[in-house]
Amino acid sequence: MKYSGNNLFFREIGVGIAVFMLSTPIVSAEEIQLSSPPPPSVVPANVRVTEALYASSMRVSHAQSMSQDEVEQQIQAFKSKGISMRKDRKVFVEIIGPDNGDLLTDLDINTLRSMGVEVDRTLAGEKVLSDNSVVQLEPLSVAGHRAEAYIPLDHLEEIARALPKNYRIQEVLPPDYDAVEGQGPAAINSDSYRDAGRNGTGLTVAVIDYGYSNLNAARDNGDAPSTYTEVNYTPDTFIGGGNHGVGCVEAMYDHAPGANWVIYKINSVSDMNAVVTHAIANGVDVISHSLSRYNLGWNDNTGTACTEANRASNNGIMFFTSAGNRAQSHWQGAFADGDADGWHQWSGADEIISITVAPGQGGNYYLSWSNSGTDLDFYLYNLDASSVITSSTNAGVGVFESFYYENATASSQNLNIAVWRKSGSSNTQLEVFTHNANTWNQHAIAANSTTSPSNCTGTNVLSVGAVSRTVYGNPNGSNVIASYSSQGPSNSGMILPDISGPTNTTGFTYPGGFGGTSSATPNAAGAAAAFWSADTNLVASGITWLIKEQADLWRDWGAAGNDNIYGKGGIQLIDYRFGTRWLADNYPGLTDDGTVPFKTLQAAHNNAPNNGRVLVFGDSYPATATLGTTGKAMAVEMVPDSSTGRFGY
Repeated sequence: MKYSGNNLFFREIGVGIAVFMLSTPIVSAEEIQLSSPPPPSVVPANVRVTEALYASSMRVSHAQSMSQDEVEQQIQAFKSKGISMRKDRKVFVEIIGPDNGDLLTDLDINTLRSMGVEVDRTLAGEKVLSDNSVVQLEPLSVAGHRAEAYIPLDHLEEIARALPKNYRIQEVLPPDYDAVEGQGPAAINSDSYRDAGRNGTGLTVAVIDYGYSNLNAARDNGDAPSTYTEVNYTPDTFIGGGNHGVGCVEAMYDHAPGANWVIYKINSVSDMNAVVTHAIANGVDVISHSLSRYNLGWNDNTGTACTEANRASNNGIMFFTSAGNRAQSHWQGAFADGDADGWHQWSGADEIISITVAPGQGGNYYLSWSNSGTDLDFYLYNLDASSVITSSTNAGVGVFESFYYENATASSQNLNIAVWRKSGSSNTQLEVFTHNANTWNQHAIAANSTTSPSNCTGTNVLSVGAVSRTVYGNPNGSNVIASYSSQGPSNSGMILPDISGPTNTTGFTYPGGFGGTSSATPNAAGAAAAFWSADTNLVASGITWLIKEQADLWRDWGAAGNDNIYGKGGIQLIDYRFGTRWLADNYPGLTDDGTVPFKTLQAAHNNAPNNGRVLVFGDSYPATATLGTTGKAMAVEMVPDSSTGRFGY
């Protein structure tokens, strides 16, 4: 497999294996129609707040003095409605403006502060960290027309009326998680890089999450980095908030233990601006983000999460984000009202989606639609659809409604989701997501179920679907997708996800397996870091392309080529070998400077070290090359062309 002078010897790169698990669509047993219009909203006109916040403001105690126990009871009562309240009885919200809004100029900050509002210092272009240091932020008009605040709930209506037109106040809903052997590296073959010392060394990697309760124990056990930069954008202690983030750190660490590590703790979409600003300033190369974002915008590249993921990409950072776990808890389509009674018909004449909510569990519910000339309301009804359990009818502006519901009983509840057209055109697309703690009994639609910021067109933003590690080696064409893994396309038609990764990998914190696209994402991100550390002259766009092309060759499950279930396929790396250089005539924008795959064999040969390897992508290279003049021994190996499957030079 070596060449000397002009004698070339080629060998075929081995092709791996893979399987598919079919998920049976859930269908309605009967069509149910709602008998009457819903009750009117409790929110007064022109008070641009969510129904949950307004209803809670009516119940908040106005007493000047309350005992600690009374305050704690009130905090817990609001928590069950998805509202976070501090001991000083101020609630955690986001102030959100229109897409073209500019919080810096539109809001009267001094007036808001006079009413007891604590506006996050992002409005002043900076963010205070837990150690009291300050990070400078991008202008908010670029960052996404939203910011965090703490407001006194007993002055909610007064505060809301003080906002400019088209601004609104929304509670920050609980995080939407996409739920030391480390099977991930073995499945992806990144262990051949890691074990050869290409373990992320020379790179900086990061995880974004909210829950790091078990991080110290995982670190002490050797399953998380011993040193890392801790960046906390929340008012809470860094250690705490659950173990989801620890699972992400462990999965990524399995692949890239030699990298420099930054671990971010956030609690709202607004924090993404500060995260990316810090990541750019501190040389982060790879980010893993296993959180789903909803109701940020209908089209691609809309909303703060996309703005920031694209900004990371444009600054040379690979941004891996979970596709979501919503294939079985999502509906999308055109508004239908065949009987003209105002209620949307999900299938045939059926006006409800039946769901089952687990005992003692809570979750978020989201509705969005495409036509700003339409106003839709969102309801959760009881079992026989005779009374409203909770609703969202007055988000104020925009094309979104959302609420949180918690089943406080000890038994499962069968409930019903419904959508009502309050006003405006019936010509609109709509979609509904529910997150956690419920099972859809009918009408689930997997298509279009990826979550933000998957819908970003940034070159280095990679949305990741999930395939169980137990079937990760099955052959091309197999059907192996996890039944919950969200599917594309985006609402603008972009093929999603970009790639897939292994899930249900075990670790110290999750010995029974860490699941969901939450696990697939850091496994993919960690493997990318290991692969990148083998040749750090390559830039992010070159690594992104090489990862996708290898997935297309060796883990191209489902339909051939790029598709809306697996993307390019499962991330899979060729065996590590010292001094590998890539040659590809099908890479867009080829150069010969080594930052992306080489354009010519001559340049690849000249750049590779003695006893290195040139890996050739593509099916024809007509240019001549003068080889052997440097006295190098080198392997030249042919990788089959991803579009034709042909070999040749």
